[in-house]
Amino acid sequence: MALMSSKTTSTVSFLYPSTLNISNFVSLKLTQNNYMLWKTQISGLIESQDMGGFLDGTYLEPAEFVLKSTVEAEASTTKQEYVMNYDYIMWRRSDRLLRGWIVGTLSEEVLGLAMHLHSKQNYKTINDYIRGFKEICDELDAIGKSMEDQQKVFGLLKGLGKGYRSFVTSMMKPPIPSY
Repeated sequence: MALMSSKTTSTVSFLYPSTLNISNFVSLKLTQNNYMLWKTQISGLIESQDMGGFLDGTYLEPAEFVLKSTVEAEASTTKQEYVMNYDYIMWRRSDRLLRGWIVGTLSEEVLGLAMHLHSKQNYKTINDYIRGFKEICDELDAIGKSMEDQQKVFGLLKGLGKGYRSFVTSMMKPPIPSY
């Protein structure tokens, strides 16, 4: 019996720049006082390696398994089975590398706060996202690091993602709402 396997071609290629030493690019550990400096350094690295899509949702997680068809030529039958998706493997490897970069640049204090976070807000409902954002703002107020209402609105809207683009556009038109 001759077996022929169908091939699928990958249209998305995920980079895996594993040879980089992150401390050469990000010399600061994120603390409660240096976010803007840290963000400048980490953003430069992420952009230079074309990995921003993992953060902004451009690089969507592929299916973990794909259907593979095998044709048995002599029997004229087709066998189908699910196999691990190579695109998923590469996506996950790059996603975990990026997470490692970020976690590796957090101070112990910040790492303790971020330890249980697994991904961005798209696993949350809009209500949970807004409630969480409000809690963060309240915590900042409690430690004397208050943000202006306009900063809160921009921060909240920026974190909503592409699915809320039209809503964000309409909310950004004057007058901008207060938080």
